[in-house]
Amino acid sequence: MHATIIRTMTRALSLRWSLGARAAARRAALSRATSLSTASCAGGTGENDPGNEAGMATAEYAIGTLSAAAFAGLLLAIMRSGSLRGVLQGLIESALSVG
Repeated sequence: MHATIIRTMTRALSLRWSLGARAAARRAALSRATSLSTASCAGGTGENDPGNEAGMATAEYAIGTLSAAAFAGLLLAIMRSGSLRGVLQGLIESALSVG
């Protein structure tokens, strides 16, 4: 079960990175095209504004959400395993008893 969760999370993260790189390339190409067309119309230099980042695309949000859900599933699987339950319970009890 743990291996399946880790494989799924790894695939989701690698897909997120590849989609993120493609989206960044599309944004850069669109920004250059817009910058050049605006410059030719306005008689400007056509330089790109470095602070003009539009943000993540919808696909990037979806992949990010999928990655977060896979990570939460991995943490849940770890929490349900008996090996770490005692350690975490002791840590929480010691933190609550400090006050």
